[in-house]
Amino acid sequence: MPTNSGSIDFAVSGYDDFDFIGAHLESGNYEVFIDVYDFSEELIDSFSNGPQMLEEGFVDEYSYSNVDWIGGSYDVYISNGPAIVTDIDFFTFTGLTPGTPIAARTSDPDELEIDTLLGWFNNLGELIYFDDDEAGDFLSLIEGVVPEEGQLTFAVTGYGDEEFIGQHSQSGAYGLELELNSASLISDYDGNRIVDAADYTVWRDHLAQSFSLTNENPTAMTPGIVDEEDYALWKSYFGTSSGAGSGVAIPSAAPLLPAVPEPASLSLAVLGLPLLVWRKVAVVR
Repeated sequence: MPTNSGSIDFAVSGYDDFDFIGAHLESGNYEVFIDVYDFSEELIDSFSNGPQMLEEGFVDEYSYSNVDWIGGSYDVYISNGPAIVTDIDFFTFTGLTPGTPIAARTSDPDELEIDTLLGWFNNLGELIYFDDDEAGDFLSLIEGVVPEEGQLTFAVTGYGDEEFIGQHSQSGAYGLELELNSASLISDYDGNRIVDAADYTVWRDHLAQSFSLTNENPTAMTPGIVDEEDYALWKSYFGTSSGAGSGVAIPSAAPLLPAVPEPASLSLAVLGLPLLVWRKVAVVR
Protein backbone atom coordinates (compact mmCIF):
# COMPACT_ATOMS: atom_id res chain seq x y z
CA MET A 1 0.00 0.00 0.00
CA PRO A 2 1.25 3.57 -0.70
CA THR A 3 2.34 5.94 2.08
CA ASN A 4 1.84 9.18 0.13
CA SER A 5 0.85 11.06 3.27
CA GLY A 6 3.45 9.33 5.43
CA SER A 7 0.79 7.36 7.28
CA ILE A 8 0.06 3.66 7.67
CA ASP A 9 -3.49 2.68 8.59
CA PHE A 10 -4.99 -0.80 8.65
CA ALA A 11 -7.26 -3.08 10.68
CA VAL A 12 -7.23 -6.73 11.72
CA SER A 13 -10.41 -8.77 12.03
CA GLY A 14 -11.39 -12.45 11.94
CA TYR A 15 -12.70 -14.57 9.11
CA ASP A 16 -15.12 -13.84 7.48
CA ASP A 17 -15.64 -10.25 8.55
CA PHE A 18 -14.95 -8.72 5.11
CA ASP A 19 -16.73 -5.48 6.07
CA PHE A 20 -14.55 -5.08 9.18
CA ILE A 21 -17.50 -4.51 11.51
CA GLY A 22 -16.63 -7.20 14.04
CA ALA A 23 -18.92 -9.89 12.58
CA HIS A 24 -16.69 -12.89 13.36
CA LEU A 25 -16.19 -15.63 15.94
CA GLU A 26 -12.39 -15.75 15.83
CA SER A 27 -10.17 -15.21 18.88
CA GLY A 28 -6.52 -15.80 19.62
CA ASN A 29 -3.02 -14.39 19.56
CA TYR A 30 -1.28 -12.82 16.57
CA GLU A 31 1.59 -10.47 15.77
CA VAL A 32 1.72 -7.79 13.06
CA PHE A 33 4.91 -6.99 11.12
CA ILE A 34 5.33 -3.86 8.96
CA ASP A 35 7.99 -3.20 6.29
CA VAL A 36 8.29 0.35 4.89
CA TYR A 37 9.94 1.23 1.56
CA ASP A 38 10.93 4.56 0.00
CA PHE A 39 9.92 5.71 -3.51
CA SER A 40 12.70 3.54 -5.05
CA GLU A 41 11.44 0.47 -3.16
CA GLU A 42 14.41 0.39 -0.81
CA LEU A 43 13.57 -0.91 2.68
CA ILE A 44 13.82 2.02 5.12
CA ASP A 45 11.94 0.72 8.17
CA SER A 46 10.79 -2.57 9.66
CA PHE A 47 8.97 -3.10 12.96
CA SER A 48 6.39 -5.14 14.87
CA ASN A 49 3.67 -4.10 17.29
CA GLY A 50 4.36 -7.13 19.52
CA PRO A 51 2.01 -9.99 20.44
CA GLN A 52 -1.69 -9.03 20.31
CA MET A 53 -4.95 -10.75 21.24
CA LEU A 54 -7.93 -10.69 18.85
CA GLU A 55 -11.25 -11.05 20.65
CA GLU A 56 -14.44 -12.49 19.22
CA GLY A 57 -16.56 -9.73 17.68
CA PHE A 58 -13.80 -7.09 17.77
CA VAL A 59 -11.72 -5.31 15.13
CA ASP A 60 -8.20 -4.10 16.00
CA GLU A 61 -7.22 -0.84 14.30
CA TYR A 62 -3.66 0.41 13.84
CA SER A 63 -2.24 3.74 12.75
CA TYR A 64 1.39 4.86 12.39
CA SER A 65 2.99 7.90 10.75
CA ASN A 66 6.43 9.25 9.92
CA VAL A 67 7.49 12.07 7.61
CA ASP A 68 10.30 9.84 6.29
CA TRP A 69 7.65 7.53 4.80
CA ILE A 70 6.07 10.15 2.52
CA GLY A 71 5.98 8.99 -1.09
CA GLY A 72 6.84 5.39 -0.24
CA SER A 73 4.94 2.16 0.34
CA TYR A 74 4.51 -0.51 2.98
CA ASP A 75 3.75 -4.20 3.44
CA VAL A 76 1.85 -5.69 6.37
CA TYR A 77 1.85 -9.36 7.27
CA ILE A 78 0.63 -11.34 10.27
CA SER A 79 2.01 -14.25 12.25
CA ASN A 80 -0.86 -16.19 13.79
CA GLY A 81 -0.61 -17.73 17.22
CA PRO A 82 2.73 -16.59 18.66
CA ALA A 83 3.80 -18.59 21.68
CA ILE A 84 1.75 -17.84 24.80
CA VAL A 85 3.85 -17.53 27.92
CA THR A 86 2.49 -18.97 31.14
CA ASP A 87 3.89 -16.88 33.97
CA ILE A 88 1.74 -15.44 36.74
CA ASP A 89 2.80 -13.79 40.02
CA PHE A 90 1.16 -14.35 43.43
CA PHE A 91 1.69 -12.11 46.47
CA THR A 92 0.45 -12.91 50.01
CA PHE A 93 0.36 -10.47 52.95
CA THR A 94 -0.26 -11.75 56.50
CA GLY A 95 -0.60 -10.22 59.95
CA LEU A 96 -2.95 -7.45 58.77
CA THR A 97 -5.70 -5.85 60.86
CA PRO A 98 -9.14 -7.23 59.94
CA GLY A 99 -11.56 -4.59 58.70
CA THR A 100 -8.85 -2.21 57.45
CA PRO A 101 -9.80 -0.61 54.10
CA ILE A 102 -7.34 -1.53 51.35
CA ALA A 103 -6.54 -0.52 47.78
CA ALA A 104 -4.32 -2.70 45.57
CA ARG A 105 -3.22 -1.29 42.20
CA THR A 106 -0.73 -2.05 39.46
CA SER A 107 1.59 0.49 37.85
CA ASP A 108 3.66 0.77 34.66
CA PRO A 109 7.14 1.96 35.79
CA ASP A 110 8.71 1.75 32.33
CA GLU A 111 5.69 3.25 30.51
CA LEU A 112 5.44 0.25 28.19
CA GLU A 113 1.62 0.24 28.29
CA ILE A 114 1.65 -3.23 29.80
CA ASP A 115 -1.94 -4.45 30.24
CA THR A 116 -2.26 -6.10 33.64
CA LEU A 117 -5.05 -8.16 35.19
CA LEU A 118 -5.23 -8.12 39.01
CA GLY A 119 -6.97 -10.89 40.96
CA TRP A 120 -7.97 -11.22 44.65
CA PHE A 121 -7.85 -14.75 46.10
CA ASN A 122 -9.21 -16.03 49.42
CA ASN A 123 -7.20 -18.20 51.84
CA LEU A 124 -8.38 -21.34 49.99
CA GLY A 125 -6.79 -20.18 46.76
CA GLU A 126 -10.14 -19.32 45.14
CA LEU A 127 -10.49 -16.27 42.89
CA ILE A 128 -13.09 -13.94 44.44
CA TYR A 129 -12.66 -10.81 42.31
CA PHE A 130 -10.55 -9.46 39.46
CA ASP A 131 -10.07 -6.14 37.67
CA ASP A 132 -8.62 -5.16 34.32
CA ASP A 133 -8.51 -1.39 33.67
CA GLU A 134 -10.14 0.28 36.70
CA ALA A 135 -6.93 2.25 37.40
CA GLY A 136 -6.81 3.52 33.79
CA ASP A 137 -4.11 3.19 31.11
CA PHE A 138 -4.37 -0.64 31.10
CA LEU A 139 -3.74 -0.76 34.87
CA SER A 140 -5.78 -2.53 37.56
CA LEU A 141 -7.33 -1.48 40.88
CA ILE A 142 -9.10 -3.50 43.60
CA GLU A 143 -10.58 -1.90 46.73
CA GLY A 144 -12.04 -3.66 49.76
CA VAL A 145 -11.29 -4.53 53.41
CA VAL A 146 -8.94 -6.97 55.11
CA PRO A 147 -10.93 -10.17 55.90
CA GLU A 148 -11.23 -11.75 59.36
CA GLU A 149 -8.15 -13.97 58.91
CA GLY A 150 -5.95 -10.87 58.41
CA GLN A 151 -4.50 -12.16 55.15
CA LEU A 152 -4.56 -10.88 51.58
CA THR A 153 -3.48 -12.73 48.43
CA PHE A 154 -3.29 -11.02 45.04
CA ALA A 155 -2.16 -12.30 41.65
CA VAL A 156 -0.94 -10.34 38.63
CA THR A 157 -1.25 -11.74 35.12
CA GLY A 158 -1.65 -10.34 31.60
CA TYR A 159 -4.71 -9.13 29.71
CA GLY A 160 -7.05 -11.87 28.57
CA ASP A 161 -6.09 -14.35 31.28
CA GLU A 162 -9.32 -13.99 33.28
CA GLU A 163 -9.04 -17.55 34.59
CA PHE A 164 -5.55 -16.79 35.99
CA ILE A 165 -3.90 -19.80 34.38
CA GLY A 166 -1.13 -17.89 32.59
CA GLN A 167 -2.64 -17.65 29.11
CA HIS A 168 -1.55 -14.18 28.02
CA SER A 169 0.96 -12.43 25.78
CA GLN A 170 1.92 -9.49 27.99
CA SER A 171 5.59 -9.04 28.83
CA GLY A 172 7.42 -6.34 30.76
CA ALA A 173 7.96 -4.72 34.14
CA TYR A 174 5.05 -3.71 36.36
CA GLY A 175 4.54 -2.47 39.90
CA LEU A 176 2.10 -3.68 42.57
CA GLU A 177 1.13 -1.28 45.35
CA LEU A 178 -0.98 -2.12 48.40
CA GLU A 179 -2.38 0.69 50.54
CA LEU A 180 -3.74 -0.05 54.01
CA ASN A 181 -5.80 2.85 55.33
CA SER A 182 -5.71 2.14 59.06
CA ALA A 183 -6.90 5.67 59.86
CA SER A 184 -10.42 4.27 59.47
CA LEU A 185 -11.48 0.85 60.76
CA ILE A 186 -14.55 -1.05 59.62
CA SER A 187 -17.21 -1.21 62.42
CA ASP A 188 -15.46 1.52 64.45
CA TYR A 189 -18.79 3.31 64.68
CA ASP A 190 -17.65 6.09 67.02
CA GLY A 191 -14.37 6.76 65.17
CA ASN A 192 -12.00 6.29 68.12
CA ARG A 193 -9.78 3.84 66.17
CA ILE A 194 -10.76 0.80 68.22
CA VAL A 195 -13.71 -1.54 67.89
CA ASP A 196 -15.07 -1.73 71.44
CA ALA A 197 -18.21 -1.57 73.56
CA ALA A 198 -18.72 2.10 72.70
CA ASP A 199 -19.37 1.09 69.08
CA TYR A 200 -22.03 -1.37 70.28
CA THR A 201 -23.73 1.52 72.08
CA VAL A 202 -23.81 3.55 68.86
CA TRP A 203 -25.30 0.56 67.02
CA ARG A 204 -27.91 -0.10 69.74
CA ASP A 205 -29.00 3.54 69.93
CA HIS A 206 -29.69 3.64 66.18
CA LEU A 207 -30.95 0.10 65.56
CA ALA A 208 -33.59 -0.07 62.80
CA GLN A 209 -33.11 3.63 62.05
CA SER A 210 -32.09 5.37 58.85
CA PHE A 211 -28.63 6.42 60.02
CA SER A 212 -25.18 6.44 58.40
CA LEU A 213 -22.78 4.67 60.74
CA THR A 214 -19.18 5.86 60.74
CA ASN A 215 -16.92 3.24 59.09
CA GLU A 216 -19.85 1.11 57.99
CA ASN A 217 -19.02 -1.87 55.80
CA PRO A 218 -18.67 -0.39 52.26
CA THR A 219 -20.29 -3.53 50.85
CA ALA A 220 -23.23 -3.57 53.28
CA MET A 221 -26.49 -5.02 51.95
CA THR A 222 -28.52 -2.13 53.41
CA PRO A 223 -26.27 0.95 53.55
CA GLY A 224 -27.70 3.78 55.62
CA ILE A 225 -29.92 1.44 57.68
CA VAL A 226 -28.67 0.18 61.06
CA ASP A 227 -29.45 -3.54 61.27
CA GLU A 228 -28.25 -6.96 62.43
CA GLU A 229 -25.63 -7.03 59.67
CA ASP A 230 -23.89 -4.06 61.29
CA TYR A 231 -23.98 -5.86 64.66
CA ALA A 232 -22.46 -9.02 63.18
CA LEU A 233 -19.67 -6.93 61.66
CA TRP A 234 -18.97 -5.22 64.99
CA LYS A 235 -18.88 -8.61 66.74
CA SER A 236 -16.43 -10.03 64.17
CA TYR A 237 -13.98 -7.12 64.53
CA PHE A 238 -14.39 -6.51 68.27
CA GLY A 239 -11.03 -5.65 69.84
CA THR A 240 -9.25 -4.57 66.66
CA SER A 241 -7.58 -1.16 66.53
CA SER A 242 -5.52 1.16 64.31
CA GLY A 243 -3.01 3.95 64.85
CA ALA A 244 -1.34 6.90 63.07
CA GLY A 245 1.90 7.55 61.16
CA SER A 246 3.36 7.56 57.64
CA GLY A 247 4.28 4.87 55.10
CA VAL A 248 6.68 1.97 54.53
CA ALA A 249 8.07 0.60 51.26
CA ILE A 250 9.45 -2.88 50.52
CA PRO A 251 12.11 -3.07 47.76
CA SER A 252 11.73 -4.71 44.38
CA ALA A 253 12.89 -8.03 42.88
CA ALA A 254 9.82 -10.26 42.78
CA PRO A 255 10.22 -13.88 41.69
CA LEU A 256 8.16 -15.38 38.91
CA LEU A 257 5.83 -17.79 40.66
CA PRO A 258 3.87 -20.73 39.22
CA ALA A 259 0.20 -20.33 38.39
CA VAL A 260 -0.89 -22.01 41.65
CA PRO A 261 -1.82 -19.98 44.75
CA GLU A 262 0.94 -21.39 46.98
CA PRO A 263 3.21 -18.36 47.52
CA ALA A 264 5.46 -17.84 50.51
CA SER A 265 3.94 -15.44 53.03
CA LEU A 266 5.23 -11.92 53.52
CA SER A 267 4.49 -10.84 57.10
CA LEU A 268 4.00 -7.08 57.42
CA ALA A 269 3.65 -5.24 60.71
CA VAL A 270 1.20 -2.34 60.52
CA LEU A 271 3.24 -0.37 63.09
CA GLY A 272 0.35 1.97 63.79
CA LEU A 273 0.42 3.50 60.32
CA PRO A 274 -2.67 4.95 58.62
CA LEU A 275 -1.13 4.19 55.21
CA LEU A 276 1.10 1.20 54.53
CA VAL A 277 2.41 1.18 50.97
CA TRP A 278 4.10 -1.87 49.44
CA ARG A 279 5.72 -1.80 46.03
CA LYS A 280 7.26 -4.64 44.13
CA VAL A 281 8.44 -4.82 40.54
CA ALA A 282 8.34 -8.05 38.58
CA VAL A 283 8.06 -9.27 35.00
CA VAL A 284 4.98 -10.81 33.43
CA ARG A 285 6.23 -12.98 30.60
